[in-house]
Amino acid sequence: MRKKIILLTLPVLIPLLLFVGCATDRNAVQRKEVPPMTLSEQGITVTLSYLTEDKLVERFGERDNPFIFPPSGFGLNSGFIFELAFNSDINADIMLNKIELQYEGKAKVPKNIFHFSNYWDMKLDEKNAPKKNLAKMKLVIKKNLLPNQYSIKSGSSHKKLIAFTGKLPRYGNFTVFVPVYDENGKLIHNFRYSFEL
Repeated sequence: MRKKIILLTLPVLIPLLLFVGCATDRNAVQRKEVPPMTLSEQGITVTLSYLTEDKLVERFGERDNPFIFPPSGFGLNSGFIFELAFNSDINADIMLNKIELQYEGKAKVPKNIFHFSNYWDMKLDEKNAPKKNLAKMKLVIKKNLLPNQYSIKSGSSHKKLIAFTGKLPRYGNFTVFVPVYDENGKLIHNFRYSFEL
């Protein structure tokens, strides 16, 4: 009889334990610091910074913050946010769809402003959130997210965010590639940043 009760309760207990384990683990993982990574090549310097949830709250607040993703279970994360800082002695271009996040033999490109706004449109619709929340979030997205094509003028410096969304692992080794092009579309350098979470 006891064995039968244990067998009947296992299907309920296992998912519950997994959920509780992931829920308690989430904040500790999100707070992990990765030092900013700076690379220079041919007159352009690009710094990539992984932004933890704490840093995103500090910068954009806790409420209606489009860069904080809803928690998901089973050891997965809904997205990564990075800041790209550019300092340049030359004119250069960044193409959003050429930037890439690689992990576990997979690759992702960052979301553009349109798709990232639509992502939140769906999420808020599921929660029946007021449309004013979405309008506020869209303004923050448009102001901070790297556009599809971004031109850097000689002698200038810029900071923009890139957002990778989807079921990404919380732990592991990751590499971000940021190719930079000249005004004629020729590759100047493909900056490579590797880090571990």
